[in-house]
Amino acid sequence: MIPEFGAHSVPAAKVRDYLLNAANPANRGKAKWFESFGFRRAAWPLLQQALFRHPLDHPVLRSEESEYGRKLVVEGGLVAPDGRLPWLRSVWIVRPDEVTQFVTAFPA
Repeated sequence: MIPEFGAHSVPAAKVRDYLLNAANPANRGKAKWFESFGFRRAAWPLLQQALFRHPLDHPVLRSEESEYGRKLVVEGGLVAPDGRLPWLRSVWIVRPDEVTQFVTAFPA
């Protein structure tokens, strides 16, 4: 297990209401991209679980300090419902309480 990800979380609202919500203009087409690999808003926990596993399966590409905490960037294949492994970059913040929080994800 990667030490930075001993305790980490992927908020349901971030997955359901942002990444898989095609009506959310802030996601800039991410919902369509995730849907093309079989992820669906109605079954949002599948993406939540895949994102939770992502930093456990791939190394931290970059780590840098930000105003919100230590930012970690992870890149690698995401296990998709259709069996493919789309290349994804996920971004995380290590909060002061040492819990690593999912921030966003996008095609790499």
